[in-house]
Amino acid sequence: MSEPEEPSPNPFRGASSGAAGSTPVSSGQEASITPSIAPALPTAISVRYEILGEAGRGGMGIVYKARDRETGETVALKVLKPEIAADPAVMERFKNELRLARRITHKNVCRLHEFNRVGDVAYITMEFVEGESLRARLRRDGSPGLRTCLDLARQIADGLQEAHRQGVVHRDLKPENVLVLPDGWVKVMDFGIARSLDASNLTLTLVGTPAYMAPEQARGQRADHRADIYSFGLLLYEMVTGSPAFQADTPMAMLLQQIQEAPRPPQEITPALPDRLGRLILRCLEKDPNNRFATTSELVAELASNDLGADLTGDAASADSQLRPASREAPAPHSDRATPSRATAQTAETEFTLSRGTARALFLTIQVGYLGIYCAAAYYVESLQRALAGFLNTGAGTGAPFVVVAAMCGVSVRLYLLSSVGLDHRAAGRKFQRLFPALFLLDTLWAVSPLLLAQNIGYGLALVAVSALAYLPFAQRTLMQSISPAETA
Repeated sequence: MSEPEEPSPNPFRGASSGAAGSTPVSSGQEASITPSIAPALPTAISVRYEILGEAGRGGMGIVYKARDRETGETVALKVLKPEIAADPAVMERFKNELRLARRITHKNVCRLHEFNRVGDVAYITMEFVEGESLRARLRRDGSPGLRTCLDLARQIADGLQEAHRQGVVHRDLKPENVLVLPDGWVKVMDFGIARSLDASNLTLTLVGTPAYMAPEQARGQRADHRADIYSFGLLLYEMVTGSPAFQADTPMAMLLQQIQEAPRPPQEITPALPDRLGRLILRCLEKDPNNRFATTSELVAELASNDLGADLTGDAASADSQLRPASREAPAPHSDRATPSRATAQTAETEFTLSRGTARALFLTIQVGYLGIYCAAAYYVESLQRALAGFLNTGAGTGAPFVVVAAMCGVSVRLYLLSSVGLDHRAAGRKFQRLFPALFLLDTLWAVSPLLLAQNIGYGLALVAVSALAYLPFAQRTLMQSISPAETA
């Protein structure tokens, strides 16, 4: 693993030059590709492509702006370094991954054309677009306006969503690999390249970049689409705050921060940031992949939600306004000791540090417990009927229909909650909020049931049981705030 290369002095406006472990050459200025002397490429390549200039350099090789003589199309031609091209195992993985990446035809993804080799030279051709890297834009302008941040984020997430549908994981998403066109259009670059280099013995190439690497990647574990969601959270964090979520002097220190430490909440750096967006970012940055958005589709839906858009009605969210940090200081220094990840449901009003996975397990356990109560009530309905008749001083047959109807309603509600939360339905939180008044009434009625057993268990124990059951509706609401914070805010 090595440090990313420093940019060369050549200005850069366009080609898809980012690579796994590479840094696009960018001056952040409105400049054209710097003409260069045509490189000494094999005749077969020179016959097919006219080299127009060098676009960038990185850990994998050199990118040229070229014209395809057969089609007349301008393309980006990436010539891989000889030491990479000489490794048969790496090349085989490379070809397999690029075959998958070629399936992605989304408007927000830079299109790969082909992978080929002539003799000892291996190269890739891809779509050439005029623009600048997101890194160059952030360095030049700082954090853009909130609307601009959300527009860029939605386009990046749309590109990720389509890639994940095709089974392609980026694993090196960072500002250097996001190209912003002059009209604001976004192109995500280099899908499949970082993955193809995994498990190689090349020390010169980064498999991912420490500052944007998910904790599971930093541990050397297998990474799936949720690693891209984590990297997306880091990227969006930097866009809205103007500073990275983690900063360290060495790659190893950065990896340890990714594994162990929680980022400073973005609202502390940028007070104008809507709480809803801050919670979205922190959910992406959960250390446990199970606590992040389950799919990119869920992330895209949240970014596109009307509720999130409603947060953009204030003056601070105008298209030309800047998200100004509260101070220019760097994020608070991190200790060497592990810091628990912030819960998804954390807000300025309610500090709740239970992880989403734990909250979900507790919520489902409560529903199963209620089902047990209903089943027991139905089984012992005759005994409950006699106890209820004595408790209310009514006829012997009065309580049975009430117990049966209440149990049937309770079973239906619990099965619905078990299925919606168990299957991680993205609207579960919103549905729960609407259901809560009826649920509260139903649970309150069942909370008094231990009083029917007071003569057998004593009034002290019965009152303790009543208090515990009366608390459960509020506990469920709090747990749901951790499970679906975006829907229960």
